Amino acid sequence: MTVETTIDGVYLLLVISAGALGSGLAVATSLATQVGIRTLEYSWIPWYVLRFPIGLGLPLIIYFGIQGGLLNINAGSDALNPYGIVAVAAFSGMFSKQIIDRFLEWANESFKSRELPFLSGVIVRLTAFDPDQGPEGTLVIIQGIGLAGAHTVTFGGVEATGVIQTSDRELQVVVPEYARSGPITVTSPAGRAISERPFMVVPPEEEEPALPDGE
Repeated sequence: MTVETTIDGVYLLLVISAGALGSGLAVATSLATQVGIRTLEYSWIPWYVLRFPIGLGLPLIIYFGIQGGLLNINAGSDALNPYGIVAVAAFSGMFSKQIIDRFLEWANESFKSRELPFLSGVIVRLTAFDPDQGPEGTLVIIQGIGLAGAHTVTFGGVEATGVIQTSDRELQVVVPEYARSGPITVTSPAGRAISERPFMVVPPEEEEPALPDGE
C-alpha cells in the first residue's frame, strides 16, 4: 500500500512543524526568564502547555487565509515559496500571543458599538512601564490598555498602595516596601494583565555622609 503525497500535504506538515518550532522557542524563552528571576509558579503550567496548540493553530489559520484569498484563483500551491511559508508559520507560532492580542484589540475597537457578545469584553494588556528598575519608593509609570478602574498593582507579588489613575491607558504607582523583582501585575474590572518583562528591585543608593563645617 502506497501513500501519495501531495504538495498541499507537504505544506501543511511544514506549517505545523514550523508553528511548533516557533511556539517552542516562545515557551523556552519565557520559561528561562521566569526561572532566572525565580518567579515561576505552578499556575503558569497550563499557560505553557496551551501555548503549543495555540502556536500550531494560528499558523494554520494564516496559511489557509493565504491559500484562500491571497493567491490568484488559477494558481495552485506551486505558486507558494516554501521558505516563506515556513518563516511565516514559525513567526506566527513564536508571537501567537501578541498577534491574538492585537487582533482582539482591533476587533474590540471595530465592533464595540455592535455589542457582539464574544467581543464585548475589554482586553487588559500592559505595553510599557518606566523605569524598569529602582528601589522601594520609586514612582513607576505603567502604560497599557483596559486599565480603567485598576485597583490592584503588584511588584513580584507584593501589592502596592496608592495607585493613581492618570488616564484609561496610564497608571502611576510607587514601588511598595518589601517589593521583589518580578513581573508587574495589574488587576482592573476588565481582568488582569502581567508584564512580559520583570521590574528589577535594586537596593537604595547610600547617601554620602555630610562633611563637618570647616573641612
